[in-house]
Parts: sequence; structure tokens; C-alpha cells
Amino acid sequence: MSDHQGDNIQHVEEFAARLRSFCGDLSVLPGNDHDEHVRGSVMLHRLGRFDTLDIDCDLSEVVRDRPTTAREGGHYFFFVHQRAGTSVFDQAEHHFEAHAGSFFMIDDTVPFRMANPRGPVQQYSLHIPRFEMPSDLLLPQLVGASVVPNGIIGSMMCHLVGEVMKAREDEDQLSKAAEAFFDLLRLHLRAVRRESNTEDLNRYHLTIFAKAHHIIDSNFRASNFRASDLAETLNIPMRQLQRAFAQSGQTPSRAIIERRLAFAKAKLESSGSAVTRSRISTIAYESGFSDLSYFYRQFWDRYGYSPGHWRREERAVDSD
Repeated sequence: MSDHQGDNIQHVEEFAARLRSFCGDLSVLPGNDHDEHVRGSVMLHRLGRFDTLDIDCDLSEVVRDRPTTAREGGHYFFFVHQRAGTSVFDQAEHHFEAHAGSFFMIDDTVPFRMANPRGPVQQYSLHIPRFEMPSDLLLPQLVGASVVPNGIIGSMMCHLVGEVMKAREDEDQLSKAAEAFFDLLRLHLRAVRRESNTEDLNRYHLTIFAKAHHIIDSNFRASNFRASDLAETLNIPMRQLQRAFAQSGQTPSRAIIERRLAFAKAKLESSGSAVTRSRISTIAYESGFSDLSYFYRQFWDRYGYSPGHWRREERAVDSD
């Protein structure tokens, strides 16, 4: 299954809107300061339960800033293969140049900036929901950093990306290629571990931030789950938990609310026009909200429309 937009010239905001629909809110700049248009294409493919995105464009810069991460939270890791061109990437303490053949990881809960100073680039990204990320790959030094070196492992992984792209219509081949890809990445990480000293090994542990999101994903549907419960589960003081979230510009309490809202929105979207007031109430409670009025206010503030947006009668009133 794929959604294809061929090579063309578009206004930068049109291209940005399409990119945001796949990757969340981003700020973009065209390749030419004196031209408000972008030459490029975006292709979305569904690979099993994951989305992948092919991007070929001449944007000069893509940014996800601190206010955006605070407002939206984050639910994905983007595992990116730089297929052509050069990008300069900054996230957290990491800064590096991605050249053709590079692989790097983006965490959408942390602000980042990616510049393309030398013209058009081609990238292929795998969008992995946080709760489906293999735990042995969720390591602090991977986020915002190049994760595969030059050499035989990098060459083999580039080859496997090609195999994955060719196998989109063959589920069996796709599964085998994807499994081999992650096996190679694990092989590389084991080699890194062997060469690291004790201080380096400590950096491989999941950060408090990453652990907190995993706990939120497992508990947000319980209406009595609060930030204090999160701190207790992590066995750390609330102050330390707040500091862990400070870099994203979001509080632990807000992160829990955002996860509940995202879950509720997905449920409402899947219900479509068949959703009823009773169903909205059920979804609100299933999402961890114990107060329906509070749910409506939070939903409106977050998305700019009510939870009843999909109901036929409300759409009819809106259209009038």
C-alpha cells in the first residue's frame, strides 16, 4: 500500500503540510531564500504495521522546535537512511553530517534541526511507534546520532534497505529483510558495547525520559494514573522526573494528558461518522479521562475541534 506524490514544484507551505501530515508539526525553509517553492516528492508506504516515507526534495532546513515538542509530545522514532545528498543534523548533544549511506535516529519528543546546505537530498525513513521500538535498540546514544559506521555492516544495511523497498508487495520477503536489518544493527551495537569502558556502558541504559514514556504507554488508560505514580514507579523524586522532561519543554503531567488525547483521537477517527455521544463518553473513559467536561476542553484546546467532529449531524452544522 502506498501514497505517492510524484516529482513536481509546489509552494513550500503545500509541501510542508504534506510532510507534517506524516511527521507531525515541523517548520521548513525552501532551498532558495528568494523562492517560495519546493521541487520534490513525498511517498508514503505502509509496510506491515509501520509507515515508511521516501523524501526527495530541495528544502534547505527542517526544524522541530521546543514549543512544538511541548505542545505535541511525541510518539515515534524515525529511523532514517540518507540515500543521497548531505544533511547536517542536530538533536540533543549530537551534531553530525549525514552523507549517502548514513543511518540515524530521530526522537520526535526532542527538538531537532536538519539542514541541507548542499542542495537536494533523498531520505528513506521508518516510523516506529515508541511502544513498538525493540528495547535493545532504544539506547540514548542512538537518538540524534549516526548509528551505523562505514564498512561492511553499513554496506550490508544499505543493501537490505534496497531489499526492503523492493519487497513492499511481498510480505514474506519483507519480513525476512526487515529481520536481517535489525539483526545487523544489533551486531553493530554488541561490538560497540565490547569496546566501551564502564562509563560508556552507563550511557547505554534507557534514560529516565525514555523509561517514563514506556511507563506512560502502559498505564495512561487508568484514570487515577498521575505524574506522582510515574515518579514512584521509576523510584525517583518528582523533582528529578521534572528535570528529565524539561529538555522537551513538557511536564510529566502534560505528557500523560497528551498520550490520552492521542489515544482518544485515534479511537474517534476509527469510529468515523458512526460515533455517538455515548460512544464519545466511552472513549473518553477508556482513554483515562474521568471527567467528560475536562476531556472536551482538553481535546478542543489540543486539536481545535470537538470530539464530536466526526458525527454526521455536527459536520452538517459545520458545513452550513
